[in-house]
Amino acid sequence: MEKHFLRGGAKTGTRAVWRLHGSTANKMKPGFKTVIRPNPNAMSPGWWLVLAGVGMTSARAATPPDTSPPLQPLVVSGTMPAPDRPPGPEVIATASDASGTFESLLGVVPGGYAGSPTGSAFSLRGMAQDNTVGYAGTDSNPLIQVLDGGLPLSPATLRYLLPTLWDLESATLRYGPQFLGPGPAGLGGAILLERKRPDFTAQGRAMMEAGESGTFRTGIAQNLVLIPEELALRLSFDHQEREGDAENLFFRDESFGATDREGLQAGLLWNPGKNPEQTVELSVARERSGGNPFARVEEMPGYDLFDRKTNLNRTPFYSGDRWATRMRTHFLLPNELLFESTSGFQSLDVDLDWDSDYNPVFNWFTQGRTEERRLTQDLALSGKRNGFSWVLGGYFEASEYDVGFKGSGYSRTPSGIPFDNGAEERVRVAAAYGRGDLEIARGIHLTAGLRLNHERRELETRSKVGPLPEVRFADDYSGSDLPLEIGLAWQGEDDREMLGLRLSRGTRAGGLSYATSLGLTRPFERESDSVIEVFSRCKPHPDLDLSASLFQSWIENQQVPFAVPGGLPEIDMLVMNAANSRRTGASLESRWQVLNTLGLGGSLAWTRTEFRDFDDQGTDRSGQAFPNSPEWTASLLIDYQNPSGWFGNLTLALADGSYSDVRNPEATALESRELLSARCGYSWDHVRLYVFGSNLLDDEYALRRAVNARNRSTTSGNVGKPRMIGIGTEINW
Repeated sequence: MEKHFLRGGAKTGTRAVWRLHGSTANKMKPGFKTVIRPNPNAMSPGWWLVLAGVGMTSARAATPPDTSPPLQPLVVSGTMPAPDRPPGPEVIATASDASGTFESLLGVVPGGYAGSPTGSAFSLRGMAQDNTVGYAGTDSNPLIQVLDGGLPLSPATLRYLLPTLWDLESATLRYGPQFLGPGPAGLGGAILLERKRPDFTAQGRAMMEAGESGTFRTGIAQNLVLIPEELALRLSFDHQEREGDAENLFFRDESFGATDREGLQAGLLWNPGKNPEQTVELSVARERSGGNPFARVEEMPGYDLFDRKTNLNRTPFYSGDRWATRMRTHFLLPNELLFESTSGFQSLDVDLDWDSDYNPVFNWFTQGRTEERRLTQDLALSGKRNGFSWVLGGYFEASEYDVGFKGSGYSRTPSGIPFDNGAEERVRVAAAYGRGDLEIARGIHLTAGLRLNHERRELETRSKVGPLPEVRFADDYSGSDLPLEIGLAWQGEDDREMLGLRLSRGTRAGGLSYATSLGLTRPFERESDSVIEVFSRCKPHPDLDLSASLFQSWIENQQVPFAVPGGLPEIDMLVMNAANSRRTGASLESRWQVLNTLGLGGSLAWTRTEFRDFDDQGTDRSGQAFPNSPEWTASLLIDYQNPSGWFGNLTLALADGSYSDVRNPEATALESRELLSARCGYSWDHVRLYVFGSNLLDDEYALRRAVNARNRSTTSGNVGKPRMIGIGTEINW
């Protein structure tokens, strides 16, 4: 299952997409776009002035662009898959620019659920991004893959440098096992983000927003034409900061959850011989963040979780620094063959410092680091002839993950005992895949594909606690998998109806787990997910689109972490294949273009998850739902746009209650969510002025709860942001 939140209404080949900020086509039709607000980083603000000066100079020298504001019609596609993506349906996707964050984008996706930095960043159809049951390891093999510009993002990147939607060209969500496309295999799905490419215009854009809780966000992007029709450059910069809403009573610090982040990206597009069908794209990105994105608060005498208080004698601080370089090639060859390649290298460095006893009495602390280096290569060759389209591809990865922690604690003394531990993992992935789409009769398509995936992992751990001698372990794991998929779909004339069936069996490779303070390692085997899905789409009226899907999933040999006897609770965990599970779900979506200036959208999803045959160290958890898996989610979107005049939109995102700790479901119950966001303003010429608000109902809900180790009758955790109102402006030239 695939859905697009893309920009405008451009239709390429057999794929129609919805673009986030609109296009010059269909200007009078509104849509639902996603524009971010906060985006933390801390590069020099001088970049903002440099880009602004370059942009204004280029704009004066170029032909004046269309002065209409970028309206964004919602475009739905239900066409059969083109060779450039895996088989499966495309359904209506809706999102809103009223709150404009990666989290809010997930809130309006059927089956989507925003998480927290402490746990999983998000879940889809009940499956968490990193692991169904939380585990603190190297995070080298997540369940759901997120690719930004073709480069896979690790759970650590999502934790400390969550992607922003600034200057985003498109976002594509694919449900179910994903192994017939670019990037690593994803057992629970994939999210593909694509940034705006350089183009041969001098257009640019700038925005600035300010709101409550010390929220400030700014961004600027500019195209530069170096050689007409051959060489173009695009520069983009954004900055976000927020003081937060939590208070540390020990220091009377009301900015306990303050964060800042910034990003700078440069992209170069080369069309050899001025041929747009032969392209080479180079890009470099730098992102930095700082502060305390976790902002963990707790229940205390006189305060509940939603008072947003904590009491620590050490202020947590986390800083992240990411570099990413990428080269993409796109060559149209003779005989209508298409060759595509994406080469990338990423480095991530995170420094951590926190109060490990979570109270003001002891002086326990932990300082840590996370270092990642990832070299990836995607290759694909595709073609189409006589009703048969196909693609052959390969993926290769060489990565290193290095995590370490040192500090003092975990004893009966106020100062604790010193400890120093770490782990280094080396990962090698080699995969080849093929898929095809054959029109066996008019409008009836048979699709099939498989992937040969081989992974090797080598893990070395070390641990030293107090006066005890250092303990070292080393282990390795290698394995091969052959996931496969087959589908059948019927498509009516004029792309007005579609009905399809897809059967797939995906796998998540096995690996190595380790107990942090003990230094122990343990291998575990692969888990698999068999999915059957029926999907449909119809267009009963030119302005009305409807889609629906129904799926059943069986997960076998689920990878589950367990506490190690004699180890530290919630820290020393090893993974075993200890559960089988089942997921069942259905979703409905609709979009109605009421007027040229008014669009409506909505979605409703039901997902039921259930552990089966899950013996949790003597406790039978069979029948228990997955953590972070609401049974019901729904959304409503209203968007009114005018090329010149008043505009506005409204988003309501609803989610059922859930829980966050599989071993304490009652104590860590999470509230249902009713999140209302809106934006209203006036547009003329190149300028837009507006007011915006998020969580306008001031709904109180926890993102994550955990039972306190020292007082198990209370909980701590992360809570959702309160109501926030602000003002903003956007300028286009």
